[in-house]
Amino acid sequence: MSNEKGIMFGFITALISGVSIFVNSFGVSLSDPFVYTTIKNALVVVFILSTFFIFKNMRELSALTKKQIAQLVIIGLIGGSVPFLLFFYGLSLGIASVSSFIFRSLFIFASLMAVFYLKEKIDHRFFIGALIVFIGNFLLVKGDLAFGTGQIMVLIATLLWAIEYNYSRKVLAALSPRVVALGRMFFGSIFLLVFLGATGKINALFVISYDILPWTIIASLFLFLYVTFFYSALKYTTVSNATAALALGGPITALLNAVFIGKVPVITEIIGLLLTVIGAIVIIGISSSLKSILHLRENISALR
Repeated sequence: MSNEKGIMFGFITALISGVSIFVNSFGVSLSDPFVYTTIKNALVVVFILSTFFIFKNMRELSALTKKQIAQLVIIGLIGGSVPFLLFFYGLSLGIASVSSFIFRSLFIFASLMAVFYLKEKIDHRFFIGALIVFIGNFLLVKGDLAFGTGQIMVLIATLLWAIEYNYSRKVLAALSPRVVALGRMFFGSIFLLVFLGATGKINALFVISYDILPWTIIASLFLFLYVTFFYSALKYTTVSNATAALALGGPITALLNAVFIGKVPVITEIIGLLLTVIGAIVIIGISSSLKSILHLRENISALR
């Protein structure tokens, strides 16, 4: 049952991701992505800490050992700070569609790493599904297919996130998803603040426009939900299942764009999005996917 529970959390994370990208497209953000990311991550820390206060779980934090704190620092470094800096710097150098293609291949890197680091097993379904998703993602690439410095930066960021997912999966054996999420965002924010200080951008944190603040809070709330559910997925299912489920976020965003703002994708994009969904389901398994959906339905019914 725990596997289906993890897949369920993965599907919820994909839904949150898809809706988040759609909603954030209406908002505004700071022109400097490093400052914007630092503010969002810091707000997520506040939200996560609030849940510890509300549910009276502060003892869970005070009980952390020095080794566990060190593990959270590592997660914050390789997951919550450095890859963000590399990713946004890479995007600023152009050819965003190729960079997005590289990032959407994260689940492949993460899953292959899990075979060696976590001894997770993948079968023929993974390779078939990964190939289908790969083709689908390739069809979503627009324009120039050049590979330059920007794409190298995005590739390094993607590999770091893949490493972090595997490392976090191991750490989650002893810690709760909320603690790991807090560690990623808290220590990640500290490293980002150090970067802003070193580059002379720290003052930009204190000149936020009131027009930007509401959308920043909304974006942070979505990010809070994202990390909470994603680390829950990582705790209860395999890296390949958790990351493959994330691939469904793109089709969800495209569906919302088509329904609410009339932005209908062209035929190649439709095929690409459909292949992404099919590939993800093949990797996870039809039976496991259905069981996780039923598990979600049962949990929703229990809340009524």
